[in-house]
Amino acid sequence: MSVLLASNNNDHGSPTLLNLVTITKYAVAFSLPNRATIDRVDYTLSKVGSPTGNAYARIYNLTDTYGVNAVPLGNPIAESDPFDVTTIGAEGWYSFLFSTPAALPSATPYFISVEHVGTASNRVTVQLDTDETIYAGNTAGYTGTWSYLIGGSEYDLYFFLYGNLILPSIQGVQSITGVQSIRF
Repeated sequence: MSVLLASNNNDHGSPTLLNLVTITKYAVAFSLPNRATIDRVDYTLSKVGSPTGNAYARIYNLTDTYGVNAVPLGNPIAESDPFDVTTIGAEGWYSFLFSTPAALPSATPYFISVEHVGTASNRVTVQLDTDETIYAGNTAGYTGTWSYLIGGSEYDLYFFLYGNLILPSIQGVQSITGVQSIRF
């Protein structure tokens, strides 16, 4: 069963819809407290007109300063299954599934993106909070190269990231019963 690993849905600011047209990819930086596998990310999406094709969520390594001016680095290290954008109805939360979960080590920041190429009259939009100062990551956009969005950590995509924690094994222990928590 998946658990919530990272999120930004604090809604303390003014939501803005970002168009996936000129900027074809938006990505939000995140960090994990433990090793984990990623199997789903949810974004708030809507549409203008009748976009077609597939969108993807992709995970990237990160360069520069997390939460300030970081941008995705290189090729994606994981990709979601195709998400058919014709299934987008009203504005709401939509899930991108990773049928092959991405295994990520802890304490390393990453980016997770939403990517689709639309047109001015037929496009997907993703929701961004322009006044958010609580979330530690930052958002980047892609127009042939990645760049961080002006506003640094105040501009953040709304997202929920799900997966499973990979806990270290305890040598020689086969089972534990009645334990409420273990600290490593």
